[in-house]
This record gives sequence, structure tokens and C-alpha cells, in this order.
Amino acid sequence: MWGWSEAAVANSVFAETGDAIDDLQVWNSDGCRAYIQAKYRVQLDTGATSPLAKTLNQFVAQYVNNGKSNQDCERFVLATSSESSAPIRIQLPDILSRVKALPNGDDMMKAAKNQSETNTLNVVVDHLKAALKSETKTDPLDTDVRAILETMRVTIFDLYDDQNSLREAQSILRTTVLQEPDEAASVWGHMISLTARFSIMQTGADLRWLQNHLNSIEVSLRAVQSYRSDVEKLISYSRKTIDDLSGFSTIPGNQGAALTLRRRASDELNRALADGSIIVTGDPGAGKSACIYEVANALEDGEFVALSADALNSGSLGDLRNELALDHDLLQVIQNWPSSKTGPYLLVDALDAARGDQTQKALLDLIRETRKYADGWNVAVSVRRFDLRYNFTLQSLFDIDETTTRVDEFQSGEFSNIRHFCVPILTDAELDQLEALSPELHAAATGGTEKLKTLVRIPFNLRLLADLVSANVNPTELEPIVTQLQLLNKYWQHRVLTPAPADSREAVLRAACSDMLDTKSMQISRGRLLSGAGFPEPIEGLLSNRVLTEHEAGSSVDRDQISFSHHVLFDYAVSRLLLRGTEADLLETALAHRGLVLLARPSYDMHFRYLWESNADRHAFWSLVLTLEAAPELPKITKIIGPSIAASDVQDQADLQPLFDALDEQSERRVGAELALRHLVSARLGGEGRGQQIPPERRAVWCKTVRILGQNVRDETAFAVLNLLNELSANAKQLDDEQLQDLGAGARKLLKWAQDRGVVNRHLLRVATTAVVRTFSTDPDASEKLMRDMLTSERLAEFGYLEMPALADAVEGLSDARPDLIGEIYAAAFGFAESSEDATTLSSGVVGLTSNRRQDYEHAYFALAEFFPKFLEISPRDAVTALAATLRAYHRKDSLRAVESFEVDWIDKQVSIEADVSSIWSIGDLYDHDEPVKMLNAFTDWLTLQVDSGGSSAATEIVDLLRDVVCPASIWRRVFVVATQSPEAFTVALEPMCRSTTALASSDLSDAIDQFLRVAFPLFAVESRQRIEKAIIELPGTAAS
Repeated sequence: MWGWSEAAVANSVFAETGDAIDDLQVWNSDGCRAYIQAKYRVQLDTGATSPLAKTLNQFVAQYVNNGKSNQDCERFVLATSSESSAPIRIQLPDILSRVKALPNGDDMMKAAKNQSETNTLNVVVDHLKAALKSETKTDPLDTDVRAILETMRVTIFDLYDDQNSLREAQSILRTTVLQEPDEAASVWGHMISLTARFSIMQTGADLRWLQNHLNSIEVSLRAVQSYRSDVEKLISYSRKTIDDLSGFSTIPGNQGAALTLRRRASDELNRALADGSIIVTGDPGAGKSACIYEVANALEDGEFVALSADALNSGSLGDLRNELALDHDLLQVIQNWPSSKTGPYLLVDALDAARGDQTQKALLDLIRETRKYADGWNVAVSVRRFDLRYNFTLQSLFDIDETTTRVDEFQSGEFSNIRHFCVPILTDAELDQLEALSPELHAAATGGTEKLKTLVRIPFNLRLLADLVSANVNPTELEPIVTQLQLLNKYWQHRVLTPAPADSREAVLRAACSDMLDTKSMQISRGRLLSGAGFPEPIEGLLSNRVLTEHEAGSSVDRDQISFSHHVLFDYAVSRLLLRGTEADLLETALAHRGLVLLARPSYDMHFRYLWESNADRHAFWSLVLTLEAAPELPKITKIIGPSIAASDVQDQADLQPLFDALDEQSERRVGAELALRHLVSARLGGEGRGQQIPPERRAVWCKTVRILGQNVRDETAFAVLNLLNELSANAKQLDDEQLQDLGAGARKLLKWAQDRGVVNRHLLRVATTAVVRTFSTDPDASEKLMRDMLTSERLAEFGYLEMPALADAVEGLSDARPDLIGEIYAAAFGFAESSEDATTLSSGVVGLTSNRRQDYEHAYFALAEFFPKFLEISPRDAVTALAATLRAYHRKDSLRAVESFEVDWIDKQVSIEADVSSIWSIGDLYDHDEPVKMLNAFTDWLTLQVDSGGSSAATEIVDLLRDVVCPASIWRRVFVVATQSPEAFTVALEPMCRSTTALASSDLSDAIDQFLRVAFPLFAVESRQRIEKAIIELPGTAAS
């Protein structure tokens, strides 16, 4: 609670303390203190006497009384109810958490993510500043405001009648404190009365006093002694579980020897677990279970509880209690666990191997409740990387925050938002240990092909290789092996198919696989296996070859319980024995047992990989993919496996050609192919590459895919082009010329298709437009035409609210290629005004936000104004031309009169200036929120910087630039504003303007020139002063002096 350590417990509470925040004060076991102010109902009120203002006044007073030196774990808590307004209940807690996460020096307002949150934060900050000024009699500092915001928390307590907080509090009493759960309501009532007495007496109590007090009124608290039997049962069960994992930590050597590699990962995991709960992940066979074993093996009995998901059948925590033969719920036993020197730890191995959703859900519930309710316990759960990727419930249980200790060296970028430990492949140093342990294995592991050497860095693969070496397999048989599937196949040949006949051994394994899937258990009794296989000899051979293994518990062996020696071996056996066959057979199995894929997902992966590796033309692979895609009855998870394999393994266009052929509109398999394409691209974006760039060796195939798909864009394929474009164009600078050509061709095809179809999908238009801009150089003429098509008045009137914001967001990409075209985009954008208030929808995930056409179009104004300062730096002439066009349109919108121009004689030419009434709207900040005025202000700032660094030469260069552009008077006004601040830089450049009677007489410029002359006149040469004086005297109504 309140960002305090999960291991800390509240150990004292005091009421009406006399502090500025005086309702309650709570201390925890870490020495942290929370000052609590209780308000039943708080609104976002700006009034100085509102409950919000009063509370914040108290927070400020407490902050000042504490010497403005709040400890990191000190909290100012507003305790309120659901009767408070949403900005207080919902927005303010989110804002406060973001304020704390902001880097030092950042603007606090960045913590607000939308206008409503900005308003909420402004109200709170204004109250705090007012209170600080009143309390300190000095102007408030932002550092003080931020310090208070970082200390603040908002907590909702609904404690009346039968509200949530009351039910939760009484539930905690029933489940964790009281022996008699029925006493929860009466004990709660007594505690309320006790707190009221604390308030009257201005006192409080610590945890021990409260325990003694409840005992004195005959309230029975749960005693640790009552859990002794359950604790002993769990200690014994945990030790057996860990002993069962021992085989994962060794490698088979000659004559049955068990070789152990000392891995640094195990030591680092031990240290990481001591710092907090963690997910242990990695690829199949990477050594996750071995790491769990090593961590537990270094502990004493009683310092951990260990569970292996594949050995459990429970569908709920209640079932788990029964399966473990406990007298109490497992969480209650953990909460009453005896203290230990290390830990205690909850270790859950192979969560992905839970052969059923309910078992996994029960374990997730246990992890959640242990982390939430079992103080001092840390949790480690091992799970394959793939399963973690899609197990969002598990991810949510290990979220990280600014207090989380990361294990940087063992991180996967894919899971940067959760605390995890990614078990790495074996290092050179770890493999080199084999040289002393088993020279033969070391030679095989390090002397083969590069791909084999890479393959055996995965511990499971190394064990397979070790098994083959111990079986005296000829090294030449190992040379062609480059994938895990090939290594498994070679292992199968020598351990299952040799010696002939092998049918009986495969029959035993087929029976074992079928039974394990049916019972959702990774074990089978010898009796059931015998009844299925019919005779014992094959079982003994498979046990001898370590394909199967008997259940080992410490030094004893339970011959009746048999399992595969590794989960990956089970997965391969299911793939080989149950899934291989005809396409029709597999479809029939999938339809008859639709939940099978949930139990045997890795086996389906292996089967698709088998098809991929077995046929270089990929026809068999894609044929099965399309068959499954076309079956509407199948669950989606069955359909995405094949495309996911293709997304990770595709190397060149030939790998995808059968899919492209099926996408032909005349193809009978077109519907299945369109679904497969969607799943292929989704897998590319959301699979192993999520958050990572496409590897260089695979960029070409994906760029070529965009080009091919772009040749025949339609509703069903536009999604794929769109999403690949979005990813690839974001890294366009990393593509070579050919890849960029392919990407550009696809981008232009998609945008042209969208324009021709009148597509109103703003996301598609934004991505396609951005991609065309980023690949502009691949076909400038075609790209420019697509841009210009968007700028016509007819197009703007019909689609401008969709297309112009997309184009405005992308203009920066034209900076190098065509800055002049950017200027034309500004002119077209600001030259059109969308007046329609017709409703539109801005889709954002699940939520659809309502807008209208005018608001949508005006986003383009905003984006162009935001880019304008950079545009000035990139191409001043084009930027000034764009500014002139923008201001011209701005004046026309608010003026019924035609634009009038006047001429200024400028030595060698006539300079035309457009009157725009800027002497009225350009003064002060009344119109500063308008985008054209923001751009004009940006021009002023840019001009000031140029003159400050470049002096008179910069001033002359810029004035010469302006002479060549027909500029509105507002731009010249800003030149004179800057010139008044730096007169010595402008006397030569602006002298012709200062002696022009038309400029001097202009209502837009006369006052600006006057201000400049007041400071600059003495700086002019004598001849120039005389010419200026003559011009002033010649002005109508001016008398000579």
C-alpha cells in the first residue's frame, strides 16, 4: 500500500495526533510513516474553503513543519470514499504516480495525459501554491510543489453498510486473523470503537498491544502452532518436488555418470530472488528447471515451498489444498510459515506444463495471493518465453516500478515491463567445463559445424547430444544437424527406433502420450501403461535409454509412476506419434478435440516446424495452414501456430510463395490465405520480434512482401500491407536501396488504393502517407503526385479532415527531399477551413472517442505549427513563404475585404507588402493560441537568434530574403520588433523601408517603424537620417519643424 515495501507491515496507529495532518498516523515495520486525512466526499473544487483546499492546506503545513525534508517512504494520504468525484478518485492517483516517475527537472504538467487530467493537476497545484505562499510568506517553488505531490497518495475506503472496503476488511479478519470467522463482524465493530477511543484520547497502539487486547476480550487469533502439521507436510512435499528436478541439472556421461556444469545463471538467480519476486523464463530446454533446482538445493528445508505444475491436477486453491493433504488453505499455511534465515520462497516450476487451464489458474491465484498477502515471501515461477508472451495475467503479477531491482544482464527486451530472469544459453566457459568432465562430449559439442555448436548451447540439446555420444553415434551422423528438430530426430532413431523392430516401443510411447493428454498429467502409472501397451519389454528398454523415467524422490524410486525424462521430449513424442499423418487426419483430430491445442501447443509447433524443414518448397506446410484457416469451427489458437512459425523462420520470398499464390483472387483457397496472411503479419508484429527491429537478414523478404501485396491491395489484404509498412517505414533509414524501392512501391500502391476507394480509416491514411514520405526518394514524381492529389480544393472538402492531419504529421520527412513542397502543404492546409461539425470517431483501442470533422482537420493546423520552428531551421526561404501564405489565409478568414497591397521602393526593386490589420491582432497575446500566430511568434524567436549570433550580416540576409517574398505586413512588423531590440544590426538593412512614405503611412507598420526609429535613428549615417526626415515631412498631415 502507498508504494511501501511489500514485506513491510503496519505495526502502529495513532489518532488525532496534533500534527497538521491529524486524523490518523500509521507507522510500518520499515520505519515509514503515513499521515492520513479522512474526507468522506471531496470534489475538484477551486474554492479556497473547499474540502480539497483544506486538505491540501494541511498537507502543505505538514510539509513545512517537517522542514521540507520528507523521507522517501513518508506519505500524505487523502482517505476518501467512492462519493468523491472521478477526478479525485481516478485521475489524481494516476497523476501522482506519474509525477513521481518524472525525471528531475521535468515539467510536472507532463504527468497529465489529457485535457481533463491537466485541469485536475492545475487545480491541485494552484491550491498547493496558494497554501505554500500563505504558509511561507514567499513565492512558492516548483520543487516544493513536486515534493508534496510525490508524497501524496489517494486511497478509497468504503466502510459503510456492506461496501467493498468493509467486506474486504472483514474477509481479512476471517481468513488470516481469527480462528472463528463468524466473529469477524463483531471484532470489526470493536476495532471501530477502539479507534474512536484513540481519537478521543489522542493516542494509539502498536501491533503487540492490539494482539494482547483482543486476546483479553477472548477473541481467538490464529496460532502458528496449529499450522505445524501442514508446514511439515509442505516441507516434505517441496523437497520431493525439488529432488524430481535434479535430472534437469545434469548431463548424461559415459557408463551412467551424471555430469554437472556449474552455471553462473543459477547463482545470479539466487541473488535476484533474494531482492524480490521474479519470473524465470527462456526458450524450451534453456535450463529453467535446473536453475530452480539449484536455487532450492542451496536452501535448507523450510526455507522454500516448491510446486511443479506438471505434477498437479488441482483446478482451484481448494483442490490444491486437498491434493497436498493440508488441513488449511495453502495460502494460510504460507502466511503462518515459521521464520527462516533465508527466504522464505515460493518456487513454481514449469507453469507452462500445467496440462489444463484450471490448474494454471489455481497456481496463478496462489502466486497472486502470496505476493499480496504473505509478507516477506518472494516468488519465483518458471515458464517458457512463448507462454509468458501471451500470459498477460502472469505478467501483471510481476509489474515493475521505480523501486524494482532489475537483473539487467539477464533481461529480455521483450519483457522490459515485468521483473524477470531470462536464462541464457551456455557460455564458452561453461561448455569448456566439459573438457575435463567428458572429453568425447566436449569434442562433439565444440568440433562440429557452427550451427551444431550454436544448437548445443541449449542445455536440453546438449543432453541429447550427450546421449548420442554415450551411444557411440558416429560423429559424421551429427554433421548435417542444424536444428533442434533434426537433433531430436537423430536421438529418436538411436533411442527409440534402434534396434529393430521399433513398433512396440513407439506403441508404448503413443499410449503414454494419449493417456497423459487425456488425464492432463505428465505422469502415468506403470499399470495403465502396461494395459495400453500389452507387454513390459519395450517399457524397460525406454527406461534404460532414459526416454522414460521412473519417479525419483531423494534416494528412493517409485516404480509405479512413469514420465518422460523431459517436457521437450514429451512434446516431440506427441508431435511425431499423434500429429504426423495426413492433412485430413490432423484436421479431423483438431475438430474432434478442439482443446488439444491448449494441452499440446509445443507439439503443434514442432509439427509445423517439421513440415517447414521437410519440404523446401513449403507447399505441405502452407497447405496445412490454409486447411486449418478455412475451418471456421477451429479455435483461433490452432490457426495461428503455422503462420507464427513462418513469421519467425522465413528467409526469402520462396518461403511465402505458396501463400501468395493462394491469395490470387481466382484461387479456391483465397479465404483461408487471407486469414493466414493476417495471422502471419500479426505474428511478425507481436511475436518474438515484438519491440525489436526486423533482423537485417530478413528485411528484404518483408519489404518484398509489401511490394507483392501492394500490387493487388483489397480490403482483406490492406491490413497486412498497413502493419508491415508501419514497422518497416519507421526504420527506413536502415534499409538498402532495393529494400527501400520495394517498400516505396507498396506504400504508394496502398495510399493510391485508399485515395481511389475513399477510405476513411485514419490509421491507414496516416501510416500510408508517412511511408510514402519516408520513401519519397524511390519515385519522387509518383510520390509528389499522391501528395498534390491531397491538396486540391475538391479533395480537401471531401477528405481533408482525414488526409490533411496525416500529411501534416508526416511533413518532416520531406525536409531533405522537397522543402518547397512542404511550403505548398502549409499554403493548402491553412488556405482551407473545414466548417462541418459532423461527428467522427477517434478509435483508441477499445474506447471510441467522439470528435467532429472541423476538430479533426484543425489537428493539421496544430501539427504544422509545431513543426514550423524546425522548418525555419531546415529551409528559411520555404518556411517564410509558407508563413506568408498561412498569415494571408488567416487574415482572409476574419476579413470581408480583399487583401490590399502597397509598394515600397527598395533601391533596385519594388517590394510588395500585404496589409493585414496586424497592428490590431499582432499586439499582445490575445491571439497567441491561434496556430498562425504561434508560427509568427516562432519566426520572431528564430529571427532574434539569427541576429544575436550573426549580427548585421544575418539581418541583411534575412531582410533580402523577405524582399523576394510577398509578405504580409505582420511579418515586417515582427522584423521591426526584433530590430528595435538590436537596432545596430538593422540600420543598413531597413533604411529603405524607413524612408518609404508608403511604409511610414501604413496603419500596419507606422507604429512599429516609429518604435524602431526612436532607438535606431542616431545610428544611421547622416545621409540616411536626412532621407528619413524628408520622407517623414512629406507624409500627409506632417508639418515641417
